[in-house]
Amino acid sequence: KKIPKATEWPSQQQLEETMVRGDPLIDTIMQKSFEMGVYRPILYYSKSSYKHVEHLPEFQELQKNLQTIPSWVDTERISKAAAFYRDNMILVFSGMAIGLIESYTFPIDAKVLEINGGLVGVKETMERLNRTVQFV
Repeated sequence: KKIPKATEWPSQQQLEETMVRGDPLIDTIMQKSFEMGVYRPILYYSKSSYKHVEHLPEFQELQKNLQTIPSWVDTERISKAAAFYRDNMILVFSGMAIGLIESYTFPIDAKVLEINGGLVGVKETMERLNRTVQFV
């Protein structure tokens, strides 16, 4: 079975439509949150950030939607990727570390870091490196 490219799912058309229309459900929850006088972000991983909207029917619908796997998800492909990652974790992390070092040492890559202030002084460079490591 041919594994589809990542660009084939979701389709570019689906992504563009979503970017233009936004997410009406989340927009409604945020609007009601603002109406309640709560202006902080709602973070799915932080229960305290959405406790005030848990009772809303829109939030309950969002919970249901988030627990449903979309039809375009290829679970077999995800399982293969997870197995590869699990079996080759040292190799994967080594590759990421080499890529990180490369981005700070090759002139063409370092130019991007220099332009955005990522290579200005030792302290700033170390802060940038630490942020990158935390992201990876």
